[in-house]
Amino acid sequence: MADLTTFPVPQFGGGVQVGLRIAAFRLEAEGTWLGSESAALPGAEQRVSFTSLVSGLRGCYGPNVSARLAWVTCLGAELGSISTQELGGDVRESSGLWLAAQVLTGPEFSATSWLRAFAHIKGVTPLIRHEFVLSEGTQVHELPWFGMQFQVGFSMDVTDLDGGEH
Repeated sequence: MADLTTFPVPQFGGGVQVGLRIAAFRLEAEGTWLGSESAALPGAEQRVSFTSLVSGLRGCYGPNVSARLAWVTCLGAELGSISTQELGGDVRESSGLWLAAQVLTGPEFSATSWLRAFAHIKGVTPLIRHEFVLSEGTQVHELPWFGMQFQVGFSMDVTDLDGGEH
C-alpha cells in the first residue's frame, strides 16, 4: 500500500483486510499502518516523518466483467490516528484523530475459485482536518481535502458459504 498525496512525502506500509462476500456484494473491514522516511520540509527545523494507523469499514459491489475478471467499487469510512515527528535535536511530535470517508475502485483477477489478485485506487477525504505544528509553533503540514492511496495484493476465500466447503 502506498499513500500518494495525504502527506508531503510518500508513505508506504501494509494492512490486513477481512470480508464477507455474498455473490457480487462484500462487507470489508481493514487495518492499515503507513509510515514515511524522514524528509526536509519548509517550516521544520529538523527532518520530519509521518505515520498513520487506520481501521476502515466499507461496502463493496464487484460484478464480473469476464469469467476471471471483476471490477470492484466500494464506499466506506476510516477511523484512526495520524502523527508527525520532527527528528533531531529536541524531538517534537504532533498527532490527531483520523476520520475520513473513502471510495475504492479497481480490478480483481481470479486465479482460482478461492484466490484473487487486486489493484485498487482508494480516494479518501478527511472529515476532520488537522494542521501539524512543530518547530516552536511553525506549521509543518496541513491535511489536503482529498488524498489517494494505491493498494496491490491478493485475497483468499477461507470459507465458501454457497457450497459449504472450507
